[in-house]
Amino acid sequence: MAELPKTKKGRSKAPDISEKEAAFHIQEYNTLRDEITRWSLDIRFYERSGVIGPSAIYSWLYINQGAVARPSALLVLWFAPIVMSLFFWYRTRVIKRFIMVIAEYIKTIEVVSRYPGLSGWEHFLTELRGKQDRSWSLLVITEDGFWIILIAVYSSIVAWRFLVA
Repeated sequence: MAELPKTKKGRSKAPDISEKEAAFHIQEYNTLRDEITRWSLDIRFYERSGVIGPSAIYSWLYINQGAVARPSALLVLWFAPIVMSLFFWYRTRVIKRFIMVIAEYIKTIEVVSRYPGLSGWEHFLTELRGKQDRSWSLLVITEDGFWIILIAVYSSIVAWRFLVA
């Protein structure tokens, strides 16, 4: 991506553009922000599914484990929540990377429509991350931590089922 000219403070300088170009960039910005929102909703869906789906499977297995005719099918069902959670974790990480690509492009649009003293949301987030704010680091850790703890719990359930029970 081409670098924009810098101001004395090191910030990118907004280029002069026509009203038609500005309208296009505003529409593009809104479309991309909506796309980020949709992808974020998908992440929340995977997080809910990572809790509700395995809980339903384990509940059914606990109640109906004698009803399954083939032991191999029962074994697959006990490990299915772990595999599901690994898939959901991987999928959320891919979506987050895609969101970051969109965010980088949005930063270039923000430069085009910059107002004095207001840098735009994506620039604000970049500056916040750059400060290594403790709350931001904690957020990133808890996102992966959620999946790690969930997989550990499901692995413990499987271990309990096959080692203790």
